[in-house]
Amino acid sequence: YGEMGAKLALTARKTDELESARKELAGKGYEVVIHPSDLSKPETIAPMVDAVIAHFGRIDILINNAGATWGAPAEEYSLDAWNKVLNTNLTGAFLVSQQVGAKSMIPNKSGAIINVASIAGFRGQMGPMQT
Repeated sequence: YGEMGAKLALTARKTDELESARKELAGKGYEVVIHPSDLSKPETIAPMVDAVIAHFGRIDILINNAGATWGAPAEEYSLDAWNKVLNTNLTGAFLVSQQVGAKSMIPNKSGAIINVASIAGFRGQMGPMQT
């Protein structure tokens, strides 16, 4: 997107990783702003969206790519692990989409939301099952 002239906003939990990505992309001549946010914590989402809109004026494309996983077969997942995955992968993506839609895309009558899914969806199984 940067190669095509898009202005980029990046968000993630880890500020050092965001800054590294910002430097790399800015080094290629792209305009980049970063804003740390943990999508598993709903209270961080509106301020992040507000900061991006304050910087760029609008959001035309949202790419939901945040994701968490738990390194265990589904039958061994704890409820806490399950909730962490759902809160980040589903609820976080929904809340960001909701905020961006309400604050930029709907008022501007345009926009696109791209949801990135995990390669794990191609496996076709949840893990070994005992009978």
